[in-house]
Amino acid sequence: MSNNTPPAVPPRPIGTGLAWIGTVLWLAISALVFFGFSGGEAALDPLRVLMVPVAVLGPVALIWIAAILSQRMDALARSLSGVRAPGDLAEMSKKLDTALAAISRPTYTTPTTVAQPKPASVQAALRLDPKPDAEVEPLSVGDLISALQFPADADDREGFRALRRALSDHHGKIVVTAAQDVLTLLSQDGIYTDDLSVERARPELWRRFATGERGARIGAVGGIREEEPLALVTQRLRVDTIFRDASLHFLRVFDQLLARVEPRLSDGELAQLSETRTARAFMLLGRALGTFD
Repeated sequence: MSNNTPPAVPPRPIGTGLAWIGTVLWLAISALVFFGFSGGEAALDPLRVLMVPVAVLGPVALIWIAAILSQRMDALARSLSGVRAPGDLAEMSKKLDTALAAISRPTYTTPTTVAQPKPASVQAALRLDPKPDAEVEPLSVGDLISALQFPADADDREGFRALRRALSDHHGKIVVTAAQDVLTLLSQDGIYTDDLSVERARPELWRRFATGERGARIGAVGGIREEEPLALVTQRLRVDTIFRDASLHFLRVFDQLLARVEPRLSDGELAQLSETRTARAFMLLGRALGTFD
C-alpha cells in the first residue's frame, strides 16, 4: 500500500522583502557614488549621463527578476507537493484500465453439448415472437456524474461501481473512454484538472450551450483561464497530432452528451456535472481551441 503522507512543502523564499532591501541599498550606494564623490564638470559629462541609468537600473531589474523567479519556483514546488503519490496514481490507473478492459472484452462460452435442430414449428414461433434480451438498466444521472468525475483514488469502490455502470452504457462508454484518453494525455504535461481554478458558470449558460448557442455570450462556460496550462495545451495542440485528434473527439462527444442529458438534469445536477474532472477538461481544451471566444 502506498504512503499517503504528502511530501514536505519547501519553505517559502524571502522573495519580495529581500528584493526591496536590495533595491534600496543599491539606490543608496548609486546615489553616493555618482553624486557624492563627483562634481563640477565631470557630472555633466555626456557619457556619464548615458551610463548612470544603465548602471543604476540594471542591477535593480536583475534583483526583481530574481525575486519573481523565486516566487514562481516556490509556487511550482507547492503545486507539485500536492500531487498524488506515484504509487496511488499507478494503482488507480491500473484499476481504470482493468475496468475498461473488462467491459470491452467480449465474453465467449464453449457449448458443452451439440444443439439439436428444433422442429420447424418451433423455429417459426421463435422468429415470429422473439424473446427480448435482458434489458440494460439505463444509466442514472448520479452514476453518470460520478463516472465523469472518475474514482477519487484506488479505494473508491463507489466511484469504480459508477464507472463500470457508465462503461456498460453505450453513450456513457464513449464519453468516459474519450475523457480518460485526454486526462491521461494532459497528465503527461503535469496538468491535473483537480488543480485548476474554475470560474463557475450559471446553469442557464450551460443549458444555452447544450442547445447549440456559441460565442462570447456563453464564454463563461469555459471557466478555466489559467495562462500556464492553457499555453501548454495550445502548444501541444499545434505539434502533437495524437493529442489534437483525441481532444477534438472528446469535445465532440462531450458536446453530444450535454445535448442529450441536459433536458433531464436539474440545475443542481447540471452544476455538479460541470464540476467533474471531465467537464474541467472540456473547459480547458475548449478554451485552448477557441470554442468559447
